[in-house]
Amino acid sequence: MNANDGRIDFESRARQVFDASVESLDGRTRSRLTQARHAALAETARRRSHAPRRGLVPLAAASVAVIAALLLWRPAPDAPKAPAPVDVEFEIALAGDDLDLVSEELGFYALVESQVAATGGVG
Repeated sequence: MNANDGRIDFESRARQVFDASVESLDGRTRSRLTQARHAALAETARRRSHAPRRGLVPLAAASVAVIAALLLWRPAPDAPKAPAPVDVEFEIALAGDDLDLVSEELGFYALVESQVAATGGVG
């Protein structure tokens, strides 16, 4: 005989003892026990039906907090937006202007160089 057989024998004997004790109860006691059992089952079912709603409260609160943060965390509509340096560079490049300023303004650069040499530095 293994341990599983011993457990089955114990359960079978316990069931027989329980059934015999229930049969020996008077009708009034049996009725009260049945009513208590049904009340306990109804209470358990009621608690289970409310449990999912309680679990959704923290999730709903977190969702509201995220939405509020997103609504409050946007720039003011009248604040001027500075163009990005890359955008300015693209605009200059797309304008097609001749960017070879050194060759066009050689006289100006020669003048600046002579003044710097005469004064001994930038001043």
